[in-house]
Amino acid sequence: MRLDRRPYHVQSIDGIHVGRSCQRQNSSEQEEFHDHQTIWREGFRLPTQRRDPGFRKDPGQMSQVRHAVRGPDFPATDSSIYYSRGCNGAIKWLRPSDLSDQPRLFVEGATRFDVVQGELGDCWLLAAVANLTLNDSLFYRVVPNDQSFVSDYAGVFHFRFWQYGRWVDIVVDDRLPTCGGKLVFMHSKHHNEFWSALLEKAYAKLHGSYEALKGGTACEAMEDFTGGVSEVYELDKAPSNFYRILHKAFERWSLMSCSIEPDPNILEMELPNGLIRGHAYSITKVKLVEVQTPRVRGKIPLLRVRNPWGNECEWRGAWSDRSSEWTLITPEEKEALGLRFDADGEFWISYKDFMENFHRVEICNLNPDSLDDEPLTKSSKKKWEMSMYEGSWVKNCTAGGCRNTHKHFHFFSEQIKVHLLIMAELVLSFEKRKFYRKTRRLIVIQRQFRRHFRSTDATHHFSYPRCIIIKLSITFARNIQEDHETFWMNPQFRIILEDVDEDDDDDLCTVIVGLMQKNRRCKRQMGSECLTIGFAIYLLKNPDRLPKPLPKVFFQHNASVARSNTFINLREVSCRFKLPPGTYCIVPSTFEPCEEGDFVLRVFTEKMNNMSEYDQDIGLAQPDEQVQVQETEEEKSKDQEVKDFFASIAGEDLEVDCYELQEILDFALKKEFTFDGFSLDVCRSMVAMMDVDRSGKLGLEEFKGLWADIRTWKNVFKQYDIDHSGSLNTIELRAALHSAGYRLNFHVLRALVLRYGKKGKINFDDFIMCAVKLKTMIGKNFQERDPRKTLMATFTLDEWVEKDDVQLMKRRRSECIKF
Repeated sequence: MRLDRRPYHVQSIDGIHVGRSCQRQNSSEQEEFHDHQTIWREGFRLPTQRRDPGFRKDPGQMSQVRHAVRGPDFPATDSSIYYSRGCNGAIKWLRPSDLSDQPRLFVEGATRFDVVQGELGDCWLLAAVANLTLNDSLFYRVVPNDQSFVSDYAGVFHFRFWQYGRWVDIVVDDRLPTCGGKLVFMHSKHHNEFWSALLEKAYAKLHGSYEALKGGTACEAMEDFTGGVSEVYELDKAPSNFYRILHKAFERWSLMSCSIEPDPNILEMELPNGLIRGHAYSITKVKLVEVQTPRVRGKIPLLRVRNPWGNECEWRGAWSDRSSEWTLITPEEKEALGLRFDADGEFWISYKDFMENFHRVEICNLNPDSLDDEPLTKSSKKKWEMSMYEGSWVKNCTAGGCRNTHKHFHFFSEQIKVHLLIMAELVLSFEKRKFYRKTRRLIVIQRQFRRHFRSTDATHHFSYPRCIIIKLSITFARNIQEDHETFWMNPQFRIILEDVDEDDDDDLCTVIVGLMQKNRRCKRQMGSECLTIGFAIYLLKNPDRLPKPLPKVFFQHNASVARSNTFINLREVSCRFKLPPGTYCIVPSTFEPCEEGDFVLRVFTEKMNNMSEYDQDIGLAQPDEQVQVQETEEEKSKDQEVKDFFASIAGEDLEVDCYELQEILDFALKKEFTFDGFSLDVCRSMVAMMDVDRSGKLGLEEFKGLWADIRTWKNVFKQYDIDHSGSLNTIELRAALHSAGYRLNFHVLRALVLRYGKKGKINFDDFIMCAVKLKTMIGKNFQERDPRKTLMATFTLDEWVEKDDVQLMKRRRSECIKF
């Protein structure tokens, strides 16, 4: 993995290649798939809740299969190994029975020593697998132990992985890539044990190929194995209580890995101390060890670390295998530690040496569902409390970009930008006060500026006069306000923290926020890369008095209380915070506006948290006063013209069908708006909305009600069509519909933009169609069935179909009769 830091604002990650999605193969393989469909099912992203009913359902039926099954969706071909090149015939796919006389899935159970790296650069995956073996409950969820090479063997095995909030089954056959009769990739130290090789194959299938596993972070695999949320710590910036964080993580069964920054010129270079640069290690234990000497007695923090190579490449410093430090602890302590001095890649290291020699730590905190209650009752292990929501960024709708404070003044150092940000937020906070004046602002900011730099060590970062820094801060604040033009559009989530941590002297709450983007690796073959993502957290001081969602003006005058450390194009961005009890709003975003993608937002706390989408309830209200029709003489004259034209078209029965309604509306509105007129679909929907007697036509009174609505809607459209282009920007669609009396949440708004928007615009006739549909669905269909306003309604199937289709059928039938 290579992290490239841009000269400002973000980090980017290169070198993570994603293979092709599973593809159907030739006809013979398809036929074989059909023949064995009773015991095989395409396993790509199959939820475990909908597990294949044929797989392992009837062992007797499986045992009757005369030859082992072949997986059609992950074939034994070069394309399953490398998507960018071929193997030149060097790889041969063999079954375990071809490699061993007595193949076994497990030999004496599964341990971290069964994970040995092969020719693939996926040490990050091996580090996660080694950690997984430390917890039987977690391990056997991923690698079910109800399968083997002996009982009911059919040549297929299944594995489970967590994918964005649900567990999925991945089914693979047991053909493995070999060279010279030996496994090429991950394998066990036992020549007849194959669980690790098959697990790697299933994970490769999940991502399209083995090559897709080159380059990555251990936290990604640990999340896929557990459903947890990961944190990444750069040890040169680690908090002062970092050992306490490690120990708490170990108490909660968290999976941990560590690494050393790679040499850009040498891949996985060995250092004189025995450690490997650019290599991922597993942290398998965190322990305070009692030390006794003739003069001193106390406890020293140690960590047990494992190299997935499983060989003699180990730490050679203090507390390494057979070092003199081990004479300082008692035999009982050694036995409790499970101490062993083998060339197995596992070693102990002091916390001090660990911090000095390693550069990065990744912690995967497990969600509560990943842990069974049984192991918790037998130990001091604890659980996190977790909340999770899914969402999406939609262009010109909910993809507002970040509150970007980093892209401005990128020629300054990071330290200067941090302090400029502090001063900029002071500027914003002063401007919202009633006594704000320009001269007053400069005086107060100068005073605050001096106070800030007396209380920090930041003075040495600046070589500019303070007056210039103050002016830069003011300009910085102006640019921050410009960024708020679209930031408010992003999805918003409220979280309530009530109880502080048990052992926190400062009465604060530990909060871990993880923002994960979905399915980006699978889309990489189509040119999609990971988006650059992050989030911000805002304190809601008076949540009951604030609108939902938070409007633009809120972000213009309120600074975030916490934010992700950086915006980066990794699958997940996560951070740990210590926040006082209160109500907060989390705003996830991409770095740039108008970037589309789906995401999962998860929050972990030590105590219970209450999380929900911070959004409006769907409903109808009175239109705003400024868009309601003013009964002027001119309006009355236009209104009368339309009614007279209606009478001339309607005939003796004073009713119009959708064709006649189209003619009336074209007469009324084509002079006022530049458009091609309403389509028949719009007119049919209008008739259905106002047709109280279900005649398939509109009478005069029904038309009057429709015309009153249209007059209001066209006033709304005019108000928000600022450039008089005949179209609205979809960014303003929510505000426009709100002005018309419609209360919508992000989900409905997203559906409307996707259905009616085109290139970020919505035309007049589509806007009217949108308003008609909303009034029909909310006002006529739903509220009639929900008189008590419980936000729940019950429809029979007949009623539901009737609401949508019967009116149209009646109209078309009457039209046919008239024809």
